[in-house]
Amino acid sequence: MSADSIRHAYQQALLMGQISNQSQQFIQQRLAVLASQKG
Repeated sequence: MSADSIRHAYQQALLMGQISNQSQQFIQQRLAVLASQKG
């Protein structure tokens, strides 16, 4: 699964209000790690 598809799925879940603040922080950390590894 690519970082772009993960980010899209995260944004969709966020729009639907299914993600808690703690989970948001965790996911954002994961996205940052994926983005840094990608480059």
